[in-house]
Amino acid sequence: MKEFDGAVWEGRPLKRVGAHVQGDNKDTVGVCLVGNEHFSCNQIDAGAELAAQLCRRFGLKSDDVVGHREYWLKRGETPLKTCPNFNDMDLFRKVVAGFMVNSEATDGNN
Repeated sequence: MKEFDGAVWEGRPLKRVGAHVQGDNKDTVGVCLVGNEHFSCNQIDAGAELAAQLCRRFGLKSDDVVGHREYWLKRGETPLKTCPNFNDMDLFRKVVAGFMVNSEATDGNN
């Protein structure tokens, strides 16, 4: 979970199946931003950085990052959730991609 100040808290351990997307929990990881519609820049950055870390860990691309609502829309179903409650997941994925590129450049310098 990402608090308003950007602090990161672990909810369910990665080894346990989540309960965030009905029917698609087995092979997914849920990330929650605390709040409803108004998120701080710190939250967005912390969420995107965490998503980038998870993408690297599991060999995924930023395009693999999906908002709750998008799961149901991709299946042609009525979304059961409104989150992530910001409308531009494509922009969020670009931020994730930026963190992935920046960390690769940093990793190469070690």
